Amino acid sequence: MIIHPSTFGFYARNYWTATLLSIVLFAAGIFMAFQGQIEIAAALIVVAIIIVVVGIGHSVIHHKHTSLSLTESEVVYETGMLNHRKIRAPIQMITDSQIKRTFVEKLVGISDLYINTSGGAHDEIVANDFESKEVEAMHDEIYRLIRQMHTQKK
Repeated sequence: MIIHPSTFGFYARNYWTATLLSIVLFAAGIFMAFQGQIEIAAALIVVAIIIVVVGIGHSVIHHKHTSLSLTESEVVYETGMLNHRKIRAPIQMITDSQIKRTFVEKLVGISDLYINTSGGAHDEIVANDFESKEVEAMHDEIYRLIRQMHTQKK
């Protein structure tokens, strides 16, 4: 099972302030156009569009270069295009996994998955902005594999 973060969820979490700024710049551009300041209006509107396009582009790149995969033996979280990180958590070492989401994330339909392993002082894997249904399916499968492993040991 391999899942990728939600492009919209990543954009909504990381670029909401930039989107608000773009709306203000766009509105200011329209206002300036009505005032006859066409050059200023065009500049404001172009800047607003560039801000949104950069945010969407970054969100798409993040989606393509971030994944959370689950096999019978481990969970692997990979992220980053230039600064690549790969974190492995063997199933037999996982002590806890949690799904977290704020009210706004619930409205958007995204969740974060936290995975902790024995011996770690903090969560080894923190995977943000994944579709809630996909995260819940992976979370259930992780616990199924953990139960299966404990049953086999007995």
